[in-house]
Amino acid sequence: NSPFSAAALGIQEFLNLSIPASKLVLGVPWFGFDYTCDDGGSTPDMASPFCMMTPLVPFRGATCSDASGFEQAYVSVRNLLDSGPSATVGPRLWDNSTATPFFNYLFKDGKRHQLWYDDPESIRAKRHVAESAGIAGFGVYEVSDLNYVVDQQGQLPKETTEMWNALQETNRTAAK
Repeated sequence: NSPFSAAALGIQEFLNLSIPASKLVLGVPWFGFDYTCDDGGSTPDMASPFCMMTPLVPFRGATCSDASGFEQAYVSVRNLLDSGPSATVGPRLWDNSTATPFFNYLFKDGKRHQLWYDDPESIRAKRHVAESAGIAGFGVYEVSDLNYVVDQQGQLPKETTEMWNALQETNRTAAK
């Protein structure tokens, strides 16, 4: 969704343009990208990290791009994950090269989808990139992508609190 290597490269490109680190803030998404996989008619492997995206939407010389997918708010991502691994939702997987979680699920049309997103763990990895570069801060897009419905005790859902905590840790650390 937002590879930490791309974040590091983007920060460095701005620094190379002589933009002061004190003027830079790294933004990360609180949404995921949902891609349709072409399993060639075979039974979908819900634990497979591989997804041949369909349709292919070329961009800047790459054979595919995020234009082949669509955004899913973090609250929707959590709703799918919270249903637990099953025949229709695979386990949470992790891509070490991008420090990003993802999982597979079956859409209502029976096709396997792969959803890449950021969570507190991946946000912490990106926070490290921001801290290492010494930039001014860290922010999110879109704040409205979390679940703000409080329970009977007036508490926010755990996943919402965890996302805000990851961001607050970032701002406290970056401000030092």
